[in-house]
Amino acid sequence: MRRLFLFAVLPALALACSGSGGNDTDPDAGGLPECTAEHSLCARITVPADFTGTPRQLMALGFASLPPSGMPSAFFATIDDPAIGKDEPYDLVVEDLTASGEIYFVISLLMEGGGTMSPEPGIDYVGYEPEPVDFGASPINLGEIPLSLYQDAGRG
Repeated sequence: MRRLFLFAVLPALALACSGSGGNDTDPDAGGLPECTAEHSLCARITVPADFTGTPRQLMALGFASLPPSGMPSAFFATIDDPAIGKDEPYDLVVEDLTASGEIYFVISLLMEGGGTMSPEPGIDYVGYEPEPVDFGASPINLGEIPLSLYQDAGRG
């Protein structure tokens, strides 16, 4: 499981996107980001109240099953130095999605001193959508995805 994100940071496969092209992501509006454009995905990423550390990289990935294992089946976004904290959720907007079919959506927040390609237990944070997401042409609005401290049950 430690290697589940082994190739996740390959720049040629990752796509970091910003809000544009018909998606409402006004942070002053107070509501969740809402995608309206075809082939787009929106989600609000939040951290727990006891969150500590410095975020280094946020990755949005897709896997064929949960718990994630092996190489991701989809790379949605890689954001270096994301502005996220206890009182600062991260509004993720990904456009021009090419993934199709039902995929489990997973977020990994790698912290300073944590993992480099996969989350490090007790340091990094993860979150996921518990049901597979149907990727097609329609906009995908996932709402809030809370992150929690990563704990790898397979390590001892």
